[in-house]
Amino acid sequence: MTQPTPIRRVPGHLRTALDLAARGVPVLPLRAGKVPFANCPACLYTSCGGRPNMKTPGPCQCPRPCHAWAAATSDPGTLTGPAWTTAWKQAAAVAYHPGGVGLTVVDLDHADAVAWARRTLPATRTVPTKRGEHWIYQGAMPSANAVRDGVDIKSTMVYARWLGPGTGTMTTLPDTVRELVVKKPSPVRPVTVSMPSGRGECRHRTPAYLERGIA
Repeated sequence: MTQPTPIRRVPGHLRTALDLAARGVPVLPLRAGKVPFANCPACLYTSCGGRPNMKTPGPCQCPRPCHAWAAATSDPGTLTGPAWTTAWKQAAAVAYHPGGVGLTVVDLDHADAVAWARRTLPATRTVPTKRGEHWIYQGAMPSANAVRDGVDIKSTMVYARWLGPGTGTMTTLPDTVRELVVKKPSPVRPVTVSMPSGRGECRHRTPAYLERGIA
């Protein structure tokens, strides 16, 4: 009797990744501790030059899931390829690159941060986390950690853990969130210049200064 052809088993995290990739979301596996897999020896310390859009730009031909967020992809061939097989077998979670799909995640790490968001930010799609919530907005921006107590901004050049689709209607990224990462300009400090104690014109003045009336 002919035995049925065995169906290749797809790990659960890979199934999730392929579903996201089908919707154009760049994804990558995370190992235990919610961190990316380490770079391979050829890419250690970005010795390969780094993938495009990294802080050290340059081509990277490595087929493995190196370089954290920069390795995120929506290509099913890469995700299911032999170079990523071991990573998916050991994966503890799936991450995605929010900025790569035009999104920003406001990561609220505790109840006080969630309460602040509800008072301050426009409602949008929310995803519960272990200690707080992810608020997801349409629009990308620079990422930054600890913009206030318990609040991180995850968008470009960073990854966010996939915790489900969430609930609510996603809204446009507000200026209130953008302003959280805008650094205030340093105050201009007055410069004190010592002047000669003698009488009369300072010999260091130039005619140009005198024409402008600058003392």
